[in-house]
Amino acid sequence: MAVNSRIWLAVVFISALWISICFGQLNFTRHNITWRDNDLDPPSPPDACDLVMPENDAVLLDTTALFRWTRVFSPNEEITINYQLQWDDDDEFEDYSFENAGEDTSFLLTGLADDSEYWWRVLSIDPESELSTLSNQTWRFLVAKPEPPGGFELREPSDGDTLTVDEAYEVHFSWERSIDPDPGDTVVYDMALRVTGFDDRSFDQSRSVDTDTSFDYSIITLLRRHGIEMWDGYLTTSWRVEAVSGADRIACEDPFVFYIEPHSSVRREGPGEPVRGYEIVEVFPNPFNEEVRVVFNVPVASVIRAEVYDVHGRRISLIGKKRFDPGHHLFTWRPNSTSGIYFLTISNGSGWRGVVKLMYLE
Repeated sequence: MAVNSRIWLAVVFISALWISICFGQLNFTRHNITWRDNDLDPPSPPDACDLVMPENDAVLLDTTALFRWTRVFSPNEEITINYQLQWDDDDEFEDYSFENAGEDTSFLLTGLADDSEYWWRVLSIDPESELSTLSNQTWRFLVAKPEPPGGFELREPSDGDTLTVDEAYEVHFSWERSIDPDPGDTVVYDMALRVTGFDDRSFDQSRSVDTDTSFDYSIITLLRRHGIEMWDGYLTTSWRVEAVSGADRIACEDPFVFYIEPHSSVRREGPGEPVRGYEIVEVFPNPFNEEVRVVFNVPVASVIRAEVYDVHGRRISLIGKKRFDPGHHLFTWRPNSTSGIYFLTISNGSGWRGVVKLMYLE
């Protein structure tokens, strides 16, 4: 019995010793593996790239923009760093948008909102370890696509006005202000006019008016500069203005036309002087393509009737019928018909009738 107890104790001792040896070996092995793992360098994130364009605080003139940044390299030559472009309308990037550019160091981004502010940055990504690093900078840019100045209209001289020679010595031109929707841009104006009524001759004048919306100009001085002192018929002056902002420009809604009375050595009745008889004094322009104006004299208060007939004698328009006091008067006809030859008649209902041939060029 004692022998068996010794044997059992020996077996227990040997078993415990074996377990202890095995446990120690396992523990040694485990620590040995841990030591070897700690001996390896952990992977490092890629370097941060630098932003190139658009530069900080740049103003983009389009809603499409090309973004560029510098390339960074991995210590492992077999790995190429990838990039992700990120942008947001807030410098906190709480809800940013992004595009993966792959290995490229540029990206063409479309669909940016006009008149908007953005911040952008680039994330460099190691595709093997998936570690990443943000760019050294976060830059801001504005999108401000240029827009032309707003529309505007001419004011004076009014379309269709007739000026005396004295008034033509200093004509006051004015127009509405054009509003540019682009912040900080300044609108200036270019004005141009043309004077016709000398057969095949015309005289042009153009002028930059800076930011003013009016200026005074002498038509008479322009004519004298070209040796014109007298003229028998009415002169036609057409004028227009363009609003200019940078490379953008817009013309006024409609050009205007005004007329200047005859100024010749042939005596014409002046204001307050008696008119000697019924007479069609002037028809201008003729030929015409928009409107024709007829100047006539009335010696005594009369009801005057103006009508237009075609070449077949059919009346196509009653221009007007009204009572006029003695003096010089004017009728204007704007055709609503096809091109051709027409006859304008003016009568007083008491036997006098004047007729003039018109040529309408549609």
